Amino acid sequence: MMSDMLKKYNHFVHEMWNANTEERQAYGEPILSKEEYILENNTFLEDTFWINQYGDKVWDGEKYTERRSIDGVQ
Repeated sequence: MMSDMLKKYNHFVHEMWNANTEERQAYGEPILSKEEYILENNTFLEDTFWINQYGDKVWDGEKYTERRSIDGVQ
């Protein structure tokens, strides 16, 4: 059984590959297979995914939650 996070990551990677394919077509560059794209961009994909998932959240001791402001300061 695939975890929800892995499903989200796989969806994210697929969307990024689609965007890359469209960009390469627009510039007349060779299209990468999905496997080639993942191999060449793995670190970027993982970093970008985690920043998108947790970049603005904080650990509350149990789970990641939205950052709350303290006296109007975040």
